[in-house]
Amino acid sequence: MAFIWLELFGQAPPRTLGLILLVYSIVNIAGAALFGRDAWFRQAELFSVFLRLIAKISPFEYRRGQAPGERGRLRLRQPFIGLLQEPADHFSLLLFVLFMLSSTAFDGVHETRPWVLLFWKGIYPQLTRFIAQPYLFFVDIYYDWQWAMLFLSPFLYLAIYLLFVWIMKIVTGSQRSLRDLALQFAFSLIPIAFVYNVTHYYTLLVGQAPAILTMVSDPFGIGWDLFGTAHTVRAPIILLADGVWHTQVGLILFGHIVSVYTGARAGAGSVSEGKAGGVEPAADAGADGAIDDDRLEDPVAADRRRPGAGSASAAQQFR
Repeated sequence: MAFIWLELFGQAPPRTLGLILLVYSIVNIAGAALFGRDAWFRQAELFSVFLRLIAKISPFEYRRGQAPGERGRLRLRQPFIGLLQEPADHFSLLLFVLFMLSSTAFDGVHETRPWVLLFWKGIYPQLTRFIAQPYLFFVDIYYDWQWAMLFLSPFLYLAIYLLFVWIMKIVTGSQRSLRDLALQFAFSLIPIAFVYNVTHYYTLLVGQAPAILTMVSDPFGIGWDLFGTAHTVRAPIILLADGVWHTQVGLILFGHIVSVYTGARAGAGSVSEGKAGGVEPAADAGADGAIDDDRLEDPVAADRRRPGAGSASAAQQFR
């Protein structure tokens, strides 16, 4: 959340941003030393958590070696199968995914006319009735209000999400707790969150890409020329508006389709447990879609080969 605030409201020059990232790196090194590298980067480091969640939609999977000294393996698997391998193990992960959505939505709306008028036409007149202060005082309150809305945005999304999960629980008669069901479906939101972030930032990334050549030689803005590119000036890349629009619509539509499908698969054996009693969760199909030795592995056959496991879950997922 602090990084999003910095992007939207911080207006930090390159030197300040570079120092912030330097401090952030020091904090992560200290955290990894105190709590262990694996635990820290799995649970605490922003970009590791973000990329680990995004990696669940990847057609590739890295598995560590089982024995000490054994090399890990990069395996090809069915795209998006990682979303079904396991539910979210903590509510903080659900909130993180929801903030991936709410932050882009807030960035898109916080400078629009209706949103600005919501404060100046709706809230500001009411405040002046009770607070006798000059106009500039309320400008500061306006920015405080904007920051507060950014902070509250994932909790608003959470309330809406829990409402519909609760409705689903009532309609299906599931005996599972609201918390368990909310965590079960959390990862099905990742494709939507991913495409929203891509459509939101890719124009900025492409358009400002030439500036990277300059900044990489002088990251702190203090006159360095580490790679001889500090004085390289290139015009920003201008993308055609119709191409941007069609790309964004296509990506958003695709992300929603994938999320609806994975949500349905994740819930195939989850919400019905209250009626059938003990139905194996659909998410247990897990890594059965993995591919070894450059050939597509049949998920049902793979499930049968796994010791002590049946094929019901995989068959349910891929039939």
